Amino acid sequence: MKITLRAGILVFVLFFLLFGIRVFAEEPADGQVCYIEECDGGYCLFQATAEGECRIGAAARLSELSAHFPRARRLTLCFRGPVEGDGLTLSGGRFVLSGALSLSGGLIVEERAQIVMRDFSLASGTVALRVKSGEAELQSGEICAASCAVVLDYSADACFTLRDGVIRTGSEDCAILVRFGAVRILGGSALAERGTAIRASSTLELSGAPTIAGRVYDVETDAPITLACGQSPFSSAVPLRVRYRADFARGTMTRVCNRASGAYPLLSLSDARGEVWPLTALSAFAGEDERDFLAVCLPYRVRFFDGGALLAEREFYTGESLFADSPAEKIGYRFEGWSDAAQSRTFFGGEAVNGDLDLYARYALVPPTFSLCSLDFVYDGNPHLLTFSELRHPLCREA
Repeated sequence: MKITLRAGILVFVLFFLLFGIRVFAEEPADGQVCYIEECDGGYCLFQATAEGECRIGAAARLSELSAHFPRARRLTLCFRGPVEGDGLTLSGGRFVLSGALSLSGGLIVEERAQIVMRDFSLASGTVALRVKSGEAELQSGEICAASCAVVLDYSADACFTLRDGVIRTGSEDCAILVRFGAVRILGGSALAERGTAIRASSTLELSGAPTIAGRVYDVETDAPITLACGQSPFSSAVPLRVRYRADFARGTMTRVCNRASGAYPLLSLSDARGEVWPLTALSAFAGEDERDFLAVCLPYRVRFFDGGALLAEREFYTGESLFADSPAEKIGYRFEGWSDAAQSRTFFGGEAVNGDLDLYARYALVPPTFSLCSLDFVYDGNPHLLTFSELRHPLCREA
């Protein structure tokens, strides 16, 4: 019995050791450093080891070299050169990029890869960096392109962060284009010499004091801009020129900037036609979950008159119900509601407001009351007498 128990324990320990060694061998290393350079008419991949460097792969095209990347939780790629190539796709992993890279087809981030760029220079004749899915962050260096430098146009899972460094384009395109996902500008510079610095149709968060500069507009958007990231609000020494790609309609409130509590930065806001609009700071608004934001408010104005005297002026938005206090009582008259100037319609409250209105108090004369003491009159030629004993009316008492 004792021998059988000891044998069972020994088998279990051996199995655990063998299985653990196998799992450990299959688990990728925590961090690897590789160097990429042009060599032998193609590209070579070197891995840093304790003894120095060893060549672990080569390819005729840079786009084919990723098949030789070692498995690692975090892979640092250092480009020695600068390196020029057709394109590079980074998928499903964590990468740190440094050095200088020039790509005709740009750098693509996909399959939830996480990319950090430090002391990294990326240039392209088309789009330099396309984040399809995953995260990319520029901590120092420069990304420049003949077209858009950074593009997020594929998935809501894409995110790009500019912490420091420069994003630049010399074309009429924007430096950063975000159609899906999120872009966070925490520092550094986004520059467009001939176009707009940032064009956004999705989440755009601004924080700290970055430099955002375009030729005519700095930011073009059709979605609200968030003016803080974490606890750090956005601040700017010069007005941020924002073009909102929509026309602001009367009777509406359009939220333009979120998280704008306290002193908000200088903003110059234009609509799609280039007309400049003032911004209103709101802490809350009916039907809005957002708090502390900047908006373009264009309410309808309803004025209430009693004769020629203005009693009150109120603001309403499209679809809101009309409400008003009754005017002061007039002796001898009964208030019958509000009417327009043409007396063509009477308003009692509760009607939907869909335009500016001037409303006038409408009154009717209260009929007098009287009593009869006798009644004589002529009927069919016969005389009769009608006598009033009392005629009562508030206006008579006032007189």
